[in-house]
Amino acid sequence: MRRIALLAAAAALAAVIPARARAQFIFGASGGPAFPLGSFSDAYSVGYQGTVSLAVGLPGIPIGFRAEGSYDHFSANRTLTGATTTTAIRIFSGTGNIVYGLTVPIIVTPYLIGGAGAYNVACTESGCTSATRFGFNGGVGVKFGLAGLSVSAEARAHRISSGGGSAAITYVPVTVGITF
Repeated sequence: MRRIALLAAAAALAAVIPARARAQFIFGASGGPAFPLGSFSDAYSVGYQGTVSLAVGLPGIPIGFRAEGSYDHFSANRTLTGATTTTAIRIFSGTGNIVYGLTVPIIVTPYLIGGAGAYNVACTESGCTSATRFGFNGGVGVKFGLAGLSVSAEARAHRISSGGGSAAITYVPVTVGITF
């Protein structure tokens, strides 16, 4: 009986809240080249990133939240080392980000994004160990609204803290994605 009363109360509350005020859940996928920066670019060449995301926001409110899981891959920079090594760095990350949409009265919506999370860094060479480190990110993007889905382009700097004798890692993926 109590369960029925709670369900009835939840249904009544959902009916009272206007549809435009309800939270929106948006799934997305993106990918593109990832450019190493600083000392990281001395040892590794341009790589790639793939990301899946879940965003939550309220219509009419410019601030939202986006949780992401990403995979990045960077191969050894053979031009500088002259080696024929197959060593690569792979990074799995899980981040939480705040997204701030800049309100402009056009179909293109620019936004700012920033957040932090855990980055698991490992090399592909035998004998290497992986390490999970804290990192943060920040960047800009634009979203183009289409019927039923949106297309976005984004550039965001990632900085992974140093640890265990390793230098900090900095890179900038430039991605194109879709959300639905």
